[in-house]
Amino acid sequence: MNKCTILITINFVFLIFLIILYIRYRKMTKKNNHIVFYHIKEQSRLAKELERSKIEKEVLEKILNDKIVIKLEINK
Repeated sequence: MNKCTILITINFVFLIFLIILYIRYRKMTKKNNHIVFYHIKEQSRLAKELERSKIEKEVLEKILNDKIVIKLEINK
């Protein structure tokens, strides 16, 4: 083999290596983005659920306070 053929072969192998590296990088980036979006979505869902629970708690406290006030007024 002459030097030119060896250099072309080395360059070709290096190019294939770079292409494989780039494909793996894109796959990892896509997976990481998916994980980040999933966690953001989950955090948003939990925030909505927490807000809903907070509202339910306030409503129940209000109802209980009203019932206590009504019982105290009846007992007078």
